[in-house]
Amino acid sequence: MSESLRLFFAVPIDDTTRSAVVAVRDELRKLGGPVKWVEDENLHFTLKFLGEMPEILVERIEAVARQVAARHEAFDLALTGAGAFPDVRAPRVIWIGAEEGQENLASLADDLDGALEKAAISPREKRPFAAHLTLGRIKFPARRDDLTEAIERLKTADGGRFRCDHFVLMRSELSRRGPTYTQIQRFLLGGAEHG
Repeated sequence: MSESLRLFFAVPIDDTTRSAVVAVRDELRKLGGPVKWVEDENLHFTLKFLGEMPEILVERIEAVARQVAARHEAFDLALTGAGAFPDVRAPRVIWIGAEEGQENLASLADDLDGALEKAAISPREKRPFAAHLTLGRIKFPARRDDLTEAIERLKTADGGRFRCDHFVLMRSELSRRGPTYTQIQRFLLGGAEHG
């Protein structure tokens, strides 16, 4: 029987940007509370979450991603400002957003979403793509004025900028300690590819 892998596509961030993002996250982390903060090495922009996929489909998934990558050029992505879903007053997901380059990121995510649906690999997302990098999650949201205040204060925080020239197919393995991500394949925008 074929093994099943939990997969997603992501845009990783470079080390300089990671430092800026970690500074914003750590400013919020100081407040304490029941937030599960994302580990430094796991910070990324999710383009498409596939979920559990048979291992036998990985080659087809990679072929689709290769075609999508070839249709997009590299672009600059500037990160700015903390925010929360669904609402800053009762946050479930705390994130940092993208400013410059968010249209490019949305276009890439939409193309990937459509191509995977066309290839009968994964249905299209129901919600529109929102360019955000998750900093932390709250299982049981409750009104936290200090957290709301801090998110509001960091609304215009500089999260750094980097050149987005590739995206990756990642495997996520869940454990009690949290998820472990392993890169399966890297897709260079413009069509080149590195393993």
